[in-house]
This record gives sequence, structure tokens and C-alpha cells, in this order.
Amino acid sequence: MRRSGFFNAITLMLFLAVLGVLTVAMAALLTPPPPPEITPLPTFVGALPTETQTATPTPTATATASLPPTFTPRPSPTHTLTHTPTSTRPPTLTPVLPSPTPSSTLTPTPTHTPTETPIPFPYVIRGEANFSANTVNSLGCAWQGIGGQVLGEAGELSAEQITGLSVRVISDASDSRTRVGSNSQYGATTGWEITLDSFPTAMLVYVRLESADGVAQSPDAQVRFTGECTANLARLDFAQNQRFIP
Repeated sequence: MRRSGFFNAITLMLFLAVLGVLTVAMAALLTPPPPPEITPLPTFVGALPTETQTATPTPTATATASLPPTFTPRPSPTHTLTHTPTSTRPPTLTPVLPSPTPSSTLTPTPTHTPTETPIPFPYVIRGEANFSANTVNSLGCAWQGIGGQVLGEAGELSAEQITGLSVRVISDASDSRTRVGSNSQYGATTGWEITLDSFPTAMLVYVRLESADGVAQSPDAQVRFTGECTANLARLDFAQNQRFIP
């Protein structure tokens, strides 16, 4: 009984000791530590350093390296935006055909050249106009005109052969016609005459034969008057074209 009380007393004392240790530990953990003591720094009394101005060196230019004489600087590439079409129509191709090489040169065969060109009119001018003083009428120099006849192969044509034929004389001032066979002083059957003026006048006239419907039956003949009394009458004859085929 005494031993049991002794052990109990020992156990109680250990318990109290442990409890006291825990209490102190908890108090130490929960209590903030005291602020550290600040030790004042020593005060230094002395002269401040005097600023000494130092001359700033002037920068010198740095020599630029010279390029070699043969050096050609490459231009900076320029970026050019080039529009690339989405589709391009293909170019039209023109076929080039080879030129044929002739195997031989052909010599053209000479063609027949006619010596004379057929005249398309049934009548032609017989020679040239002959000029003289007026003796076919009594007017003498107070007149100017032209006359003639129409001839065939055997001489003057007959009245039946000249049916419908007329002579036309054209100038800048007049346009006259007369029937073939109207003046027998130039030909018994086919004589004709046209008065151009009442006095000698320098002029150019065109003379031709025509059918009854005005179709030319001969080429035009040019007759030029000089305006003199000794040449106020022009004589011009027509003849059948023997080479004409109707």
C-alpha cells in the first residue's frame, strides 16, 4: 500500500514536470522575440573630398576605311510587288510554213504580140484636118467653120450607108450637130458643114461621127483654129474602118 502511493507520487511529479516543460515551450513559441538592439554607428567627422575637374578629351574622328578602287557597291535590293495573274491566256501561235524551194526555174514562153490593135469604131479619121481660107461660101473672112465627107473603100459612101449618121462638133463655147449628106459642096452624097463663128477665132474643137441615138461611131479628132483669115476653114474627112467587124 505504501509502495503504490509512492509510485503514484512519482508519476504525478513526472506529469507535473512534463506539463511545466510544455507550458514553457508553448509560452516561448507564442511570445514574440524582443527587438534587436540597435548599435549606433560611429560618427565620422572630416573634410569632404573636393571635386577635381578633369578635362574631357575631345573625340577625334575615326577614319573611315576607303573602298578599293574596283569595288562596286551592290545596290540594296528593292522589293517590288509584282502582280502574278492567276491565269494567262496562251499566246496565239502563228505557224511558220517553210518556203518552197523551186527545183527548177521555168522560162516563160514568149507570147505573140499583135502588130496592130483593132480599132473598135466602124469609122476612123482620114488623115489630119486641112486649113485654108473660106471659099465654100460668100462670107469670106467673116466666117469660120468646118466641113468634110465620109468615104468608103471605093470612094464616097452611098446614101443608104450613111443613114442615121451625124457629125458632132464640141468646143468650150458650143456643141453642134449636123446630118451627114446635108452639104453637097464637100461631097455629093456625104458632105457636111458646121459654122463655128462669124469671124476667125482661135479655138480648139472636138469632132466625131455619131449614130442616130448618139453613140460614137469614130474616135474624137482635135482641130485647132489659129484665128486667121487664111485658116478659117477646116476640112476633115471620115472613112470606113475596113478592119471593123460588126
